[in-house]
Amino acid sequence: MSSSASAAKAMKLAKLGIDVDERDVFETPDVVAQGEEEGGEGGGGGAVGGEDEVDVPEVNSAKLSSAQHTAKRFADVPVGALVEEDMSDSVSRRGRRRRRVPGPPHELNPLVGLSRYEIGPTEAASQASGPAALLLRYHAVAGELQALDNDVNALADDKEAVESLAEEGVSLATMQNGLKSLKSQLDELRTSSTGAPVLDEDAALQATLKSQQAAADTLLAKLKSLQAAGAAGASTGADTDAPVTYSLYYRPELARLKQEATLGELSRRLSELERIVGQPPKAEDAASSAAISSDLVQAVARLDKRLTLLDDDELTKMQRKLAGLAAQLDEVLDKASAAESAHGFEAKLDTVYTAVEKWDAMADVVPAVVERLRTLAALHEDAANFGSRLEALSSAHTELTSSLSANASLLRTVQDNMAANMATIADNVSSIEARIAALS
Repeated sequence: MSSSASAAKAMKLAKLGIDVDERDVFETPDVVAQGEEEGGEGGGGGAVGGEDEVDVPEVNSAKLSSAQHTAKRFADVPVGALVEEDMSDSVSRRGRRRRRVPGPPHELNPLVGLSRYEIGPTEAASQASGPAALLLRYHAVAGELQALDNDVNALADDKEAVESLAEEGVSLATMQNGLKSLKSQLDELRTSSTGAPVLDEDAALQATLKSQQAAADTLLAKLKSLQAAGAAGASTGADTDAPVTYSLYYRPELARLKQEATLGELSRRLSELERIVGQPPKAEDAASSAAISSDLVQAVARLDKRLTLLDDDELTKMQRKLAGLAAQLDEVLDKASAAESAHGFEAKLDTVYTAVEKWDAMADVVPAVVERLRTLAALHEDAANFGSRLEALSSAHTELTSSLSANASLLRTVQDNMAANMATIADNVSSIEARIAALS
């Protein structure tokens, strides 16, 4: 029985796809108390530090590599004032602490949802675009400049820090001048034609939010003052129980108008949702199209009017009218078909007669025209060949003209060369004669 049960269990595990050879690892989010940790480590707790002790190095090496990778990644990231928090868990024996940079409240921080590591040109910021990304980067730079200005002003009172900066080759005046130049550049960006519209819109939004926050604070203050006044009045006048009278007024027309306004608002929102999702389905007729395009109240009114037409008396009247109209339509169709057949035959006869009259006047001239065309056929063929021959003669004339102009230019060149050669020969002969005369 045991072997069959183990075989069945193995078959079930094989179907589930579970690796039975891998060691099971159980994790819990519970935090072990400090006293229990000390008791388990010191052995004073009995069975806590005995057989059930967890292999801590093995668990750390198998399951906590992401934390080590994160610590190495952000080891060289500069941060401001650090606040340490206890992040100890039930797995690691050594306490863990987290470093956090305190920031302003969310309602005053323009970089809500971003850590101080994301202020620089991160991958998400480099991929982002549009006015929202520009505002985010502008507020980030403005916040960093303000924080740096505050730090520099606070550093001016610390003589030791100023001396240490001077030893490193950095003066406080240089830092202040650099901050002034950066602020001037930020102000130029604020007043430029590119950044002014976006920043003005953001400033208007911030002003609206501040005004709404101020109104909410004022309302809360008034409510608190009224609550305090009510409590004081209740404490002073607890003995005098005066009756309170409530007056209720109901006007049916106002209720109906309010209901229609609510229905109109719902229909408007419904039409807006239909426009966002897509175009409504094509209506079958103009009435249904008008009902779809209008608001809900008008559509219900139209449907009510159309439903009144479905009464039994109305349907009987419509049926009688339709029967009479059908009989009249049959009569009209019979008359129209008879008239159309007669009119069509007469029209065909008129067309044939008109064509015959036209050809009757031309019938006597047709044989002479045919004979003349046959006589002039050879002349037309010669005329067609004459055009091609004329084109050939024109091309030959053009070639001869070009060759004559080339020969004339060559002849002029030869004549010029001959004159130059004759002059050279005459000079040579005269020089030879002079030399012979000199030798003799």
